[in-house]
Amino acid sequence: MEVTVVAQPGTNMKIPNVTIQQLLEAGVHLGHKTLRWNPKMKKYIFGKRDSIH
Repeated sequence: MEVTVVAQPGTNMKIPNVTIQQLLEAGVHLGHKTLRWNPKMKKYIFGKRDSIH
């Protein structure tokens, strides 16, 4: 079996420019129940729908 190196540790990887809206439209942005949240995370919460952040 042959192993191919995909990434080198310690090298800079390009972070994709993806918005929360794009994640929501693609259905890949996950949330959690509004009862299970830490108030310190409030500034990072995008929205609330059906009791899910």
